[in-house]
Amino acid sequence: MADEVNRLQRGKDAEARFFQGFAEQGHYGGRRLPTDTRQGTYAVTPAGEFLASVNTRDDKEMVAMLQRALGQWKEMDAERRMGKAFQADPSSRFERFFPEDGLVLRCVSRDMGVQEDLKQSDWRREAWNQDFAWFRRNEVDSMLPKAEVGATRPMPSVLALRLARCHLLDNVRGQTPAYEAEDIKAAEITLRVTQVEGETMHLEIQGKTQAERTENWKGGMRCELLGRAVHDGTRFTQFQLVALGTRWGETKYNARGGQEQSQLGIALVLDNSAPRVAPANHWIYGWH
Repeated sequence: MADEVNRLQRGKDAEARFFQGFAEQGHYGGRRLPTDTRQGTYAVTPAGEFLASVNTRDDKEMVAMLQRALGQWKEMDAERRMGKAFQADPSSRFERFFPEDGLVLRCVSRDMGVQEDLKQSDWRREAWNQDFAWFRRNEVDSMLPKAEVGATRPMPSVLALRLARCHLLDNVRGQTPAYEAEDIKAAEITLRVTQVEGETMHLEIQGKTQAERTENWKGGMRCELLGRAVHDGTRFTQFQLVALGTRWGETKYNARGGQEQSQLGIALVLDNSAPRVAPANHWIYGWH
């Protein structure tokens, strides 16, 4: 399984305590500097007994870790191998808010070509990342114009601000924190009706955003947005939005050191088969 380590390493719920129980026996157990992260890959029994762990992108190191774990597993008797499997409580996870009747967008970000001197073998040449943006049914309804050709409606500021803070980020090469509300200098997105067929509306989407960090990690991003969508009177059946942006500066883990400015793109596309993976910065949503 894969999960977001930040919540697990700091949380107080049963699932977080289960993770902490074996993580503290792993490669970063007890570490506080240079960070207190417990990021990595862990092999454990169903009951949470630690076998082996590593934090690497090297396939040989990963194989070696799995071999160590298998060796530990083989030395256990059957009862110890299984133990009492941990049962997670879904009510403690943000995934419980998955908007079944709302809108889920898969957000894919990547650089607009290679814009610096990188070796052919450098992973940054092909880097990309993804996230998911969620909207509840009432939020979808709040952004729809009247069903008349030419009618327009600005996306409510709370939704446009959330997109700019949480999803229009430079996360292409690595994790980056959401913007603070005061970092957002502009977040304007408008939907315009281009065609009406019965209950179905065809929409054009245009907008712009600008964000700038002035504290700690300095930098920001400007985006122009263009897209189209189709709403059948109940829900969106199509939604395609592209944000083309210029980024500058860096954050701790987004691997932009030395690259002052570059262009990137973010595609936000309807995904009706999306996994129940919560938005990376879901705490900004404020859903309860």
